[in-house]
Formats: sequence, C-alpha cells, structure tokens
Amino acid sequence: LGSYKHENEALHRQVAQLQTQLRLTSVERNEYAQEQKLLHLAGLAQYTSVAARVTAYGSAFGFESTVAINRGTADGIRRNETVISGAGLVGRVVEVGPSTATVQLANDSQFAAGARLSTGTLAVGEVDGNGRGEPMSLKLLDNTVRLAVGQQLVTFASVTNLPFVPEVPIGTITRVSPANGQIAQTASVKPFVNFSSLDIVAVVVHAPKTIPHDLLL
Repeated sequence: LGSYKHENEALHRQVAQLQTQLRLTSVERNEYAQEQKLLHLAGLAQYTSVAARVTAYGSAFGFESTVAINRGTADGIRRNETVISGAGLVGRVVEVGPSTATVQLANDSQFAAGARLSTGTLAVGEVDGNGRGEPMSLKLLDNTVRLAVGQQLVTFASVTNLPFVPEVPIGTITRVSPANGQIAQTASVKPFVNFSSLDIVAVVVHAPKTIPHDLLL
C-alpha cells in the first residue's frame, strides 16, 4: 500500500506539471526548458550564479561578438566572471554597470580560454574563438598527445576562477589538423552553445574549489 501511495503522489505531481505546461505558450515553454537545463548544470557543479536574460546582440568594447544582459553590479556581478547557459560556456563579462552587463561571447575572434580534454590524458591547452559562424579552435600545450574527432572539452580553471571557473562544457572536436611541422596539434571545435539563439544565461559568481572531472558532461 505504501508503494501504491508513493506512485499515486508521483502521478499527481506529473499531472500538475503537465497542466502547467499546457497553460504555457511555446515561447514560455522554451524559456522554461532553458531555465531547467541551466539550473541542472549549475546545481551539479554547485556554482553560485545569477540568472539573466539576453537583451541585445552586437559589437561592443572592441569585441565583434557580444551580448547585453539585464543584470549588473546591483545583482553581485563583476567583470571577468564566467557566463554559462544550460548547454555550457557562453563567454565572460567584459563590462558591467548597475543593472546591465556586456558579455564577450566565446565565438568572438579575440576570445581565449584554458581548456582540458575530457578523456584519456586530461591534457590542457587553449581554445579560441574564430568569429561568428566559425568553429572554435584548440591548441594543445603537449605535442605528444594525439587528438581525436569526438573528444570533448571543458574549461580549465583560471587563477581565482576569473575569468573562467572549472569544468564548464565547451564543445566537441570535429576536425584534427596535421601536426607536421607544428609545435602542437590543433583542432576545430563545435561549441555546445548556439550563440545565435541565446536567451536565458547565468553569471557564475562563485565556484567550489574542486569539481569532479567531466561531471557536467
């Protein structure tokens, strides 16, 4: 009887959720889905974050790919903090006012971040943006490590976690360039985030000292 009661309560909750979803518009359902993914990612990592809405796309402060968000210093946001979505790395805060902030997107041609391979050697390197519509690129620090299509990347923490906190998913290697004559291997990376359709994001204002490898993947 106890198990039946538990199952009945679960069904009641499910029906209530479905009734709520039916009352939502398609836009609201999309926002709700984004918020749930963001909460899941931040919750797994135990990030302390400030949710924000993207209010504008553009080019600002010398960067070609930026977005404006509707949160600022009044909400505890500072420059050089990591910005995420439910899919992974969005970028970093480059300018902040009392109620708004500007975010340099990870696909910007001047963007660079420390990155780590998610499997095997856990080798580290640098991932760079190459402009709108272009894949990101990875350069490893160790030229003895062999890259492979399908390997995934996460952020390698900066000192004091500014501008990047650890373990945020970045993307997947789609092409490995020949290493002939090069000091280190390079690769093309498809980001997990779709930079052309950002809506709900979050600024990470605090991260734990350690996060289990690949937890967020």
